[in-house]
Amino acid sequence: MKKSLRLSMMLLGFMLFGYLQQAQATTYYVDFDYGSDAANGLATTSSWKNIPGTKTTGNGGFLSAGGWKRLVAGDVLVVKGGTKHTSQGGGMIQIDSTWYDNGTASSPITIKGDPTWGTGQSIIDGSGITVPNWSGLVNISKRDYIVFDGGANGIKVQNSGYNGFQTTGNYNTLRNVEVYNSIWANVIFVSPSYPTTFLQGATIERVVAHKTGINDDWAANIFLTYVNNAVISNCTAYDSNTGSDGIHLGSCTNSWVLNCIVHNNGEQGVDVSKDGDNKYRDDSWNVTVRDCIGYSNYKQNFDSNSSSRDIYFINNTAWDTAESEKGDGNFQVYEGGNRVFFINNTSAASNDFGYGIAWWGAYYNLASGTYNIYLINNVSSGDTGKSVQVENDYSGRSYSVKYYNSLFNSTYGGYVVTDKSANYTSSNVVSATGGWNGVSCMSSDPLYTLLGSTWDTTNLQLQSSSPALNKGVFPFTTSASGSGTTITLNKLVSDIDARMVFRPGDTIQIEGSGRYQIASVPSANQVTLTTVATWQSGKGVWMPWPNQKLDIGVIKAPTTSAKTPSAPVLLSAS
Repeated sequence: MKKSLRLSMMLLGFMLFGYLQQAQATTYYVDFDYGSDAANGLATTSSWKNIPGTKTTGNGGFLSAGGWKRLVAGDVLVVKGGTKHTSQGGGMIQIDSTWYDNGTASSPITIKGDPTWGTGQSIIDGSGITVPNWSGLVNISKRDYIVFDGGANGIKVQNSGYNGFQTTGNYNTLRNVEVYNSIWANVIFVSPSYPTTFLQGATIERVVAHKTGINDDWAANIFLTYVNNAVISNCTAYDSNTGSDGIHLGSCTNSWVLNCIVHNNGEQGVDVSKDGDNKYRDDSWNVTVRDCIGYSNYKQNFDSNSSSRDIYFINNTAWDTAESEKGDGNFQVYEGGNRVFFINNTSAASNDFGYGIAWWGAYYNLASGTYNIYLINNVSSGDTGKSVQVENDYSGRSYSVKYYNSLFNSTYGGYVVTDKSANYTSSNVVSATGGWNGVSCMSSDPLYTLLGSTWDTTNLQLQSSSPALNKGVFPFTTSASGSGTTITLNKLVSDIDARMVFRPGDTIQIEGSGRYQIASVPSANQVTLTTVATWQSGKGVWMPWPNQKLDIGVIKAPTTSAKTPSAPVLLSAS
């Protein structure tokens, strides 16, 4: 009895401590134009001029700011809209243990814009400000659960002499922010103990990142390395420098890129790779790129390389690659890869092939053997080269490419597919002759609405008479009839994993039953729903589709009038 009472009192104490922490959380205010760092920061009329942790312009130490307070879990710092931080006010913003505790999952520390105070973007301008190597103009150093959110007005971070926004903290969030014209990466999340351990948790949402200044992978618009459990969603990345990507995931695991646009970048659009100095490790796996648009990037629009494994490209649109040399596809696997899936993607106007599977003289940590690549429900039509090009075996390593219900109509030299030493014509693909072992594939005009000479005039939606409509195959079907909230799935191929396709919160469709929201994905062949459903055996389960059956190619491809995710922020004129 006494032991039970003691445990109850301890539990009550912990709950009271958590409540007091939340109750003591404070909101502070910053007005870059007219605030004062001698003020208490507790009201818009007594706001600070700088965010706590702001350094001197030349990075000689922190500003002298008698009014600043240490920010603790649950604290909120509001930045006035339409104001501007420049070298006249101070230097880089250093968020570290000097002025900040860690936040918590339930009580993060939040720096945000507020549409009720000021109008337009707040700007943090790095012109004339010293940003040391390997740092950001906004630099979160080993602080966890920090949210940097521009809100409805947006915050713009621009003209950094090194990185724009950088964090080495776990479970940090960057949201509703524009980052522009950094010398190196505009946005970078990197492990604080790179390359020994992974940074845990990263959320990048509704961010616009554009224009970088160095020819290097590390100068991507959005760059992550050694990050586990990242989600990049509703972002736009464009105009990175030659040799740098739109979105780069180097040695990342269990991560997602969702509903993003990458265009006119200096190398790849979305690049799933390994850290350049550590390519022989097995540390790039379980990454999904879904519902994205890539166009006019210099090399591939979407690629997986350096023997990354369990990589999924789902429902992505790729149009045009800019380089003149041959050998790159709109979608590409190179330098090894295993269990890489391309599902319901559309490729058009590539300078060479639609889908490329290559070694390019490297396989890194892959042992001798055979490695599986899957093309399911994909379209390649209007590409300059062949629809698919698979390189010959290399040094005891071999790709085994499995083709299901895809439309291959891009022709070069009379062939639509070259799989190692075997060349296949349209007739071979359609009639399954000449050694072609694909399942239910076709080779004909998919009847895009319009394959224009520019992205803005292109509409890759399929016409109502398209031969690709209702001709896809479901990657998952119900294993038995049933009713409830847990569905066990049959898989089209044994390698496919539902945990890499669906996420909690996704809406899915069950053929013949309706649409439901996913609560969890507990295993490779099981999903749970938020509401009760009833279904029959053998019915398709996938993201919602518009027709009777699943189509080949992107489901609801972007049109000329609706090609972007909802705008992350109102872009300035720069």
